[in-house]
Amino acid sequence: MVTLTWTSMNIDGFLQNFQQSLNKLEQLILTINDIIENRIENNLKLISKVILVKLPDDGKPLSLDAFVEDQHKHIQAQAELLMSKNIEIERAVDDLLACVMNYPLDPHIHKVDVIPKAAKTIKGYYFWYLYQALLNSTQNSLNAMKNRVCGKRSTGINNIN
Repeated sequence: MVTLTWTSMNIDGFLQNFQQSLNKLEQLILTINDIIENRIENNLKLISKVILVKLPDDGKPLSLDAFVEDQHKHIQAQAELLMSKNIEIERAVDDLLACVMNYPLDPHIHKVDVIPKAAKTIKGYYFWYLYQALLNSTQNSLNAMKNRVCGKRSTGINNIN
């Protein structure tokens, strides 16, 4: 240990080393925020907005075969989209963990052995939010189908004649 005072000869070196360490930490934080916002959260939002059924907008009746064929094509396209977004999120989480785990620490600091447990917790956290996004997508799709089949009903008491 070296004692530093304001009159120490090595204060400039210490301050320069400290500033470099702060810049490295700031870069790590920017990288982590970029991964979380742009690669994880944006994909989760996109997944939650996916509508899994294709409902005709024009009001024309479709034959059962045409409806089933349209649904099959739409569902296959949406499944491919969801799978690609799932892979993107999984890779982003892996990149996030690699970024944190491979951050160069000062040689005097010992590596922590709790990292695999923390990595599992972080993966579980984003797995849960992916599940919630898929649940939201399914719920929105079912509500859209319900509104299309049943029509929008008002639930006010004043509508009873």
